[in-house]
Amino acid sequence: LTVGRGAPAAWITAARGVDAVALDVAHQDLDARTVARLHAAGLSVGAYTVNDAKRAQTLFSWDVDYLYTDDPARIASETPPPLAGEGQGVGE
Repeated sequence: LTVGRGAPAAWITAARGVDAVALDVAHQDLDARTVARLHAAGLSVGAYTVNDAKRAQTLFSWDVDYLYTDDPARIASETPPPLAGEGQGVGE
């Protein structure tokens, strides 16, 4: 389920309403606390659209499950292991 700006509680309610197992959130709307809260609700968390390798590293450090990017090869090559190519959603 893709969600727009709003409160994480509303996103969780919307996800439960349609039996979603994952939320896709604009990366600017995510922080470590929000990712943890969504995971605690049993949801996988994806971030869109991430075109900066440092931002991708930060998101993965918060345990974001996957991300969307316009340039997967560049993000994967600039994201150090174990993130790149380790089933973290980059380039899959």
